[in-house]
Amino acid sequence: MKSQPAVVSSKTCLLKVNVTTVVGVIPIAETFGFSNDIRAASQGRAVWNTENLGFEILPPQLFDKVVGEIRQRKGLKPEPNPESYYSD
Repeated sequence: MKSQPAVVSSKTCLLKVNVTTVVGVIPIAETFGFSNDIRAASQGRAVWNTENLGFEILPPQLFDKVVGEIRQRKGLKPEPNPESYYSD
């Protein structure tokens, strides 16, 4: 797993087996591939769930970088088309 900024808390419950619950907040873009990573790290024993907590505005200094990465992942050129491209 790559290093990612997150807000994390955890608690351990002792039942018949050790169970740890980890609650965290990470950007959705950082969760792509997470299920494979968590399964590999836990040898297939981890169970995970996600819940949408809403949206936060992307800081302006990150906007071009994030949009470019998304466009490349979709097979598009990194720079969006100019406004004139969409008008007649």
